[in-house]
Amino acid sequence: MSKKVTWIKRFCSLDGNEFLCEVDEDFIVDKFNLTGLEEQVPFYKKSLDIILNLIDNRTLDEMLSDSNDEDFNSNRSQYNCKIQILASAELLYGLIHARYILTDAGLQKMKEKYNQSQFGQCTRYYCEKSAMLPIGLRDEPRITPVRLYCPRCMDIYVPHLSISSKYISIDGAYFGTNFPHMFFMVYPEARPLKPSQQFVPSLYGFKIHSSAYEYQQNQSISAKKAKSCPMQRGSKGDANCNGDSTYKIQLSQIQSSTNEKVL
Repeated sequence: MSKKVTWIKRFCSLDGNEFLCEVDEDFIVDKFNLTGLEEQVPFYKKSLDIILNLIDNRTLDEMLSDSNDEDFNSNRSQYNCKIQILASAELLYGLIHARYILTDAGLQKMKEKYNQSQFGQCTRYYCEKSAMLPIGLRDEPRITPVRLYCPRCMDIYVPHLSISSKYISIDGAYFGTNFPHMFFMVYPEARPLKPSQQFVPSLYGFKIHSSAYEYQQNQSISAKKAKSCPMQRGSKGDANCNGDSTYKIQLSQIQSSTNEKVL
C-alpha cells in the first residue's frame, strides 16, 4: 500500500514551487511559530487544517454544503469560497515557510538546494555563475514577487527566463527580507569570494572619466525637461520651464587631472 502524499509535499512539488522547501509539521503545530499569522490570513483555521491534512477536498466540499451560511447556498458561492480557502492555505504556508527557513532545519534544507544551484546562477559575467538565493523585498505578502540575491556581487536580480518565468509569480514574502543574510551568518563558508575583476568602460583604449557620466546624466535630464515643457521653445536666451538655464559644462571641467583622456 502506497503512502499517502501530504498536502505539503504535493504543494512544494507543483510546477513553479521548486524554490520552496517542505516545512516540518512539528514546526507548524507549534502555535508559537504561527504567532500573528491569524490576523493576516483569511479562513485561518480551515487553511491550517488543510496544510496539516486534517481537511481534504472532499471534506471541505461537505463542510461548505452543510453550512447554514446563506452565502454558501448556491453551488457558485460554494465553489468561490472553496477557491478562496485553498488560496488562503497557500498564503498561510508561504508565510510559515518564511519563518521556517530561518531555523536550523529550514536553513539546512535550503542549503541543499543552494549547493545544487536550484535557485539559479548569477548572470553577471565576473560572478562566474555564482549560485543565488531567493529573497523578498518586503515581508508583507502580495506586494512584490521573489527576487534572487547573488552573494558574490551582493546585488539582486529578477529570476532569469532560462530558469523559468513561472518563478516570477512566487510571492517574495514566502522567503522574506532576512533569509540570505541569515543563511550566510550561519554558513559563512558558503559565501563565495568577491569578484577579482570589475568591468572598466573604455573608448579606443582610453578609460572613460567619471565626469563624462555626470555630463551625460545632465544632458539626459535637460532633454527630458525640454520634452515635458508646455511652453514653446524661444530664443537661446529664454529660460526653460522651471527657470533653470540650460546645462553647460566646459570641456576643461571634464578633463582629468591625471592625464586620462575624456571621451
